[in-house]
Amino acid sequence: MKNQRAADSSASSGNKPQMCILLVDDDKLIQASIAKNLNLYGYEVIVASDGKSALEQYRKESPDIVLLDINLPDVGGFSVLKAIRKENSAAEVIFITGEGDMNLVIEALRSGVSDFVPKPLSISVLRSVLENAEARLRQKSEKSATVETTTIVDERSAVPIQVRAFGSLELRIQNRVVSEKDWRNFKTIAVFKILLIHHKKIVTLDELIDAVWQGASHRSAEVMVFTAVSFIRRLFEPKLKNGRQSKYVLTHESGYELNLGTSGIDYFYDVEEFERLVRQGRDGSPESYRSAIALYADEFLKNNRADEWSGYLREKLRDSYLNVLQTLADDAFSEKNFEAVSELSRRMLAADSLYEPAYILLIESYLAQRRPRDAKRVLEQCEAAFRKSLNISAPKHIADLLK
Repeated sequence: MKNQRAADSSASSGNKPQMCILLVDDDKLIQASIAKNLNLYGYEVIVASDGKSALEQYRKESPDIVLLDINLPDVGGFSVLKAIRKENSAAEVIFITGEGDMNLVIEALRSGVSDFVPKPLSISVLRSVLENAEARLRQKSEKSATVETTTIVDERSAVPIQVRAFGSLELRIQNRVVSEKDWRNFKTIAVFKILLIHHKKIVTLDELIDAVWQGASHRSAEVMVFTAVSFIRRLFEPKLKNGRQSKYVLTHESGYELNLGTSGIDYFYDVEEFERLVRQGRDGSPESYRSAIALYADEFLKNNRADEWSGYLREKLRDSYLNVLQTLADDAFSEKNFEAVSELSRRMLAADSLYEPAYILLIESYLAQRRPRDAKRVLEQCEAAFRKSLNISAPKHIADLLK
């Protein structure tokens, strides 16, 4: 439907294909007013008044951009966003937020929203937000044929063991997928994750007991560690008879070591690849930096945020990710590639809503483009984030950028 619509529009006008916008708002007056104004600027607008009809319209019409009110009478904006993201992870979804919704903006960015526009809706602000969305769509289209992750996926499919630890743990052994239900219990998978964090290093028996079996008698905990390790060994090698001769989980005098072999030949582990690419980037390879941020799909072992043993590496990886994004954004700013600055800065804020360099880059890029209203919106977003998390105002040096 969308391809035909774009082709017809392009053929009749001789210009760029007409953008289709799905406007989701239960206020009929807002629907009519915004649709009329956007029509005048060359957009095709389809409307929906609730979450259910919005999803029906999205599946039927495949709009380019979705303007979505957070507060809907049925399922709500966040639920609609989640459903759209399942169908199209690259969809451009822009939240319409009321004055009292500013505390939701950071949560929305973490949930995958592309941008937001405040009420009362100003057509000039809305056009600016839509132009940014169009720029991102063009950028995604240009990169789609040469996305760096294609190479990474190909490398993963060529090795017998594949481990993904950004987000929920995913393990593939000889094309056999190991899901959460395949583990004996949460303590067994915790033992594996700890061994994975220390890949190719010895984890002592006491370290495993302290991390997973605090409070249990040492003898009981020792038996449970042995049982967990035996299970992990047979997960990798179902026909293994003598556990001590395991190829992947080695027994040492002081503890155990997970060793998956040679990277790129025997296994692919996304965290190690990320760290390798970051090191390459520091040596002067921006392409390696771009490949690194493509790997960082989510926080390290996000299901274990409450566990102390996963916290240090999670923070370290997130700091590396933010530093890489900031380096690429600084380079983009110096080249006046403001579209890239915006995309990279918003990735930083999705990872850390209080990351000051991202707000500074966004504000300065909008000011350089003579777009003070957009710069003010970023400062409002910064203010909301600091109020929500720390109950303080936005840092003075950021607010002073607009003086």
